[in-house]
Amino acid sequence: MQPDSVFQLATAVFKELGTVTPQSVTRTILMENGRSVGQRFRCGNLQAILLLDSGQIKFYNAEGELLREVSLAELLNREAA
Repeated sequence: MQPDSVFQLATAVFKELGTVTPQSVTRTILMENGRSVGQRFRCGNLQAILLLDSGQIKFYNAEGELLREVSLAELLNREAA
């Protein structure tokens, strides 16, 4: 799985969730004890969190409500096809 694939997936889901400008997605690497543990994506009032050990990207609105979960296995299957 390529990092750009995860970024593209996050951008596509933000667009599906109604963000006006999905090209304004930002990515932050989440670190713990000097190692990468995940990524946070933001677009407008929405955010998505990928924790590497969870195998899922979770999308939240501004109030912190879970809007959607996407399995990284789905992304891997798309890349393999």
